[in-house]
Amino acid sequence: MAAKRLKDYAESDCREENKNQVMTLARELYMKGDTINKDALEKFMLFTNDLDKSRNQNFGKLYKEMTSLMEEDGMSWKSKTLYAA
Repeated sequence: MAAKRLKDYAESDCREENKNQVMTLARELYMKGDTINKDALEKFMLFTNDLDKSRNQNFGKLYKEMTSLMEEDGMSWKSKTLYAA
């Protein structure tokens, strides 16, 4: 989905000087496929939740589309933190 969205963007609203970079990223995402590194995702959630606590934010609520897509794939956004209380 991300690769398609980037490709669509490159073909419509993207500034000419950025198209090559956007298309390169789209190709890399497409080649990566739909695999998920669960350990990396867990670390990302812990890091992000720690930041959220210090900034009084909530990534999971702010990026609801992403977390909903994760849930469809059986991965829910966890609210636990590593350092923040």
